[in-house]
Amino acid sequence: MIHPLELLQRFRQRLPWASRWRHSSAGDDLSPEQDWLQEPARLEEAQALFPHLSEEEALLRYQRFRLGMRWNR
Repeated sequence: MIHPLELLQRFRQRLPWASRWRHSSAGDDLSPEQDWLQEPARLEEAQALFPHLSEEEALLRYQRFRLGMRWNR
């Protein structure tokens, strides 16, 4: 029996726009000076973006937000 995720992967590879799902990190390498996402997340920024959350939850949500930015750039 085929795993559902494997079935989904096979389906996505056959779509005309399948290259959209292929992510390559080649060419995405930035020097540490240019890559601001490698800087540690700051609590002040996290609390400014998510004032309704506790400090710990705001920092976690901010880190997830930053990872999402990296994935979508």
